[in-house]
Amino acid sequence: RAVGNYLKAHGATANVFYTSNVEQYLFRQGDDWSRYYDNVATLPLDSTSTFIRSVTGGFMYRFAPGRPFIRLRSVRSSMLGLVELYRQGWINSYVDVITYSH
Repeated sequence: RAVGNYLKAHGATANVFYTSNVEQYLFRQGDDWSRYYDNVATLPLDSTSTFIRSVTGGFMYRFAPGRPFIRLRSVRSSMLGLVELYRQGWINSYVDVITYSH
């Protein structure tokens, strides 16, 4: 909320918010995810405000024998759109967040 207050005080808008994969952990910790989206909703947003997040691509590759890794990819979503879906009760899981992302 302090970031939102700072941006508002300076007449700025949150254009991009890189979440990495932190949201998946918030959904594993009680209602931490809902407090997170309540805080995001206080940011000054506009139609260009965008979440960027890293998600598992689901593909396994091997660089060397015995060294697998999971491919990550970046997806994005409208911050205003996601906040509105959250307010309407359509966001209840990390799968919902990823489904809305592209």
